[in-house]
Amino acid sequence: MSLIESQQQVEADNRFDKGYVGVRDFLFYLLGFSQGAIFAMTLVLTSGNCIKGIMALSGYIPGCFVKEEYNIKPINEVSIFISHGEMDQVLPYEWGRF
Repeated sequence: MSLIESQQQVEADNRFDKGYVGVRDFLFYLLGFSQGAIFAMTLVLTSGNCIKGIMALSGYIPGCFVKEEYNIKPINEVSIFISHGEMDQVLPYEWGRF
C-alpha cells in the first residue's frame, strides 16, 4: 500500500471521528520500527490530527521529500513517542534527530 493509499484509508476510517456513525472518539494509533517508523511519522504529518498517536522506533522524517511532495497538516492533538538507539548501524542516530 502506498503512502497516498494509506492516507486515504486513514481518512476513510476516521469517518467515525467525524460523527458519521455516531462514534466520536475513534482511536487510531500507529507503531513503526525502522522503515515503519519513517512511514508512521510521514503518515501522521500528512494526515494530521485524525491519527491519535504514533510510536516511532529507530526512524526519521524524510524532510525535504515530505515537505515538497505533501501538504503538512497540524498535529497538535497527536500523542507522539519517538526513540532511536545511539548505536543503530542501519539508520544512524543523527538521522533521527530533530
